Amino acid sequence: MLGIALCLDAGGVPLNGSFATTIACLALLLFGLPHGSLDIALLGNATRAGVRRTVAVILLYLGCAAAMYLAWRIAPALALGVFLVLACIHFAEDWRDTLPSFFAVGTAIAMLTAPVFRHRAEVGDIYVRLTGVPASAIWMEVGILVAPVALIAAFVGIGLLDCRTKAVETAMSLLGMVLLPPIIGFALFFCLSHSPTHLAATLKCLDGGSRKRRALEIAVVTLAALGISALIFGHRAAASAGEAAIVASFVTLSILTVPHMLMPHLVSAFDRGRRPIA
Repeated sequence: MLGIALCLDAGGVPLNGSFATTIACLALLLFGLPHGSLDIALLGNATRAGVRRTVAVILLYLGCAAAMYLAWRIAPALALGVFLVLACIHFAEDWRDTLPSFFAVGTAIAMLTAPVFRHRAEVGDIYVRLTGVPASAIWMEVGILVAPVALIAAFVGIGLLDCRTKAVETAMSLLGMVLLPPIIGFALFFCLSHSPTHLAATLKCLDGGSRKRRALEIAVVTLAALGISALIFGHRAAASAGEAAIVASFVTLSILTVPHMLMPHLVSAFDRGRRPIA
């Protein structure tokens, strides 16, 4: 996929145009969101909770998502900064079992900041579109400052990886983030690397339940998230389709990232609570 995208980009196909941007944003929702769709099932598997506790967990999940959405409405530039920090922490989990923490975090930061090397103005424009606040471009300036160090850490991390497949995958993702338009590069990394890795890990943690049931859970939660995205898209209907797609997809990702990152910690807490005291 990366090779095809690079050939199209080299051939003059406008991958940063409205149509390509809309398709990439749709791919983020269809192929990226499912990796977090089993969060509730994962927590239920750990807790063996009754109906009341399950409802409480769902309400907590929705409350975290609502809080992030309100942040976008009240202080969008701050919400963007919080989202970027959370994304770095979350993406670092892709390498937490294979790299020291410093290089795992550095690789995650490199993934998000690599576009500033070739697409600095476009990154700033995306941030402003997301928030509607010109001052949000400051996060692009922050990216310029940290990108060189992060990229060096990522290169060292790739060299430290024992798994050759993971090393090639990481290198290709970074190459795409540097060379391709930011939205396209991010969509390839998110849908082809990050999401499959986390979905596979989650399915391994879940015991019991048929494939049909898991597929139904993924479909229901993904459709609900698509509904949220559609509402946000409609709210920005006055903008171009590409701009509305960027806002809808990334705001949806951000409001689901907070509870998605919270779930593993809740699972660990419940696991500790279930262990007998020695």
